Amino acid sequence: MRTLPPLPDGLQLHTLSDGRQLAYQILGAEPGPSTLTAMYHHGTPSCYMEGLALEEAARAAGIRLVAMDRCGIGASTRRSRSSLATVAGDTLALMDALAIPRAIQIGNSGGGPYAAACAALHPDRTSALVLMAALASTSGPDRGLLRSLGMMDKTTFWMAKLPLGGLWAVNWGLKYMATNHAETLIKHAPEGLAKVDGELMQTDPRVKEMFAGVLTHAYRNGVRGMARDYRVLGTKWGVDLSTIKCRTIIWHGAEDISVPPAHGEWWAKTIPAAQLTIVPGEGHITLMIRQAGPILEAAAAAARG
Repeated sequence: MRTLPPLPDGLQLHTLSDGRQLAYQILGAEPGPSTLTAMYHHGTPSCYMEGLALEEAARAAGIRLVAMDRCGIGASTRRSRSSLATVAGDTLALMDALAIPRAIQIGNSGGGPYAAACAALHPDRTSALVLMAALASTSGPDRGLLRSLGMMDKTTFWMAKLPLGGLWAVNWGLKYMATNHAETLIKHAPEGLAKVDGELMQTDPRVKEMFAGVLTHAYRNGVRGMARDYRVLGTKWGVDLSTIKCRTIIWHGAEDISVPPAHGEWWAKTIPAAQLTIVPGEGHITLMIRQAGPILEAAAAAARG
């Protein structure tokens, strides 16, 4: 039997009603009468560790940030059939366990659709919705947005519509490189990114360290959970996002070539009264790293109404 490494410091496990475990870490502001709570939905391929990049900004904005591993990713147990709706259900169960009546739902990149599903399906438990560099629908009438993605994402989300074996192979390759050749992976990662993202990857040691750590933890329990995550995101979502009524703010980097600004524009058209901010000079990664303060301040203002 394979021996797993110890859980990262601060990571906790909640046992769901069906026996699965959901991993999460609480970051940011201390609980208090004026403290807001946000549930953080990470990108793909990624894990809860993304939330660490927001911790300082969350503390400054008075936000208690609950960052989770989705089912089958990191230390969270896989389920055979997942969807936007089932992940929203897991999020609600964790909120119940932590006695969180309402929360801001924050989604970054591939986490955006999951955060939006929480807002659509559980409006009474959502105080605001924040989408950062969020992936739009790429199936059905929206399949044209698939062609706008960066080459790696375009290929992977195209494969999401095929049998899962191809996605397993792609994710196995990423897991192998992250585990055994992290420096090589980091060296070549900028080749598929916007120039500003590539420069940040090469010059900021914190980003380098987080990149390798995020992928290593994301594939902690294998590749099937991440492959299923791609399948969910790359096929029909099954949630009517036009029903979202809460205050919604959308932030996107103008230089993002991984998930281009057209995706942010799709969200702004889909969600009634959503506010779209396209930030000049920012890419897919730099948006969250360099704009965390303004984004979370705007999130707090939206939640407080």
